Amino acid sequence: RATSRVSVQSIQNEDPKAEEVPYLPKIKYEFALDWFLMDRWTVGTSVSYKGSQFVNQSGEGQIQDYILWDMDLNYHWKHLTFFAKVLNVLDQRYDFYEGYPGPDTQYLVGVNIEY
Repeated sequence: RATSRVSVQSIQNEDPKAEEVPYLPKIKYEFALDWFLMDRWTVGTSVSYKGSQFVNQSGEGQIQDYILWDMDLNYHWKHLTFFAKVLNVLDQRYDFYEGYPGPDTQYLVGVNIEY
């Protein structure tokens, strides 16, 4: 069994004289897919795209668009979920804000408790 999720965010401003909204991309996509394996295991992957973003309202300065790929593996047992995640699998270089780079590839492991 598998589930998928697709989201698209598009921002259109009809007024050509309107100011830009800083750090808000005009287009953003995300696609995620999760596979449920052997009762307790889940494997997932997601790809997200963020379009270019202006750094001020006048439309001067711009952060380039980027694509990120993430993966995760989960084991569900009673009220616990053990997980391992790899974020930014391809080690994409990008900026969150002007002059503030996004993180390199990250490896996370942990446990979620549901009660």
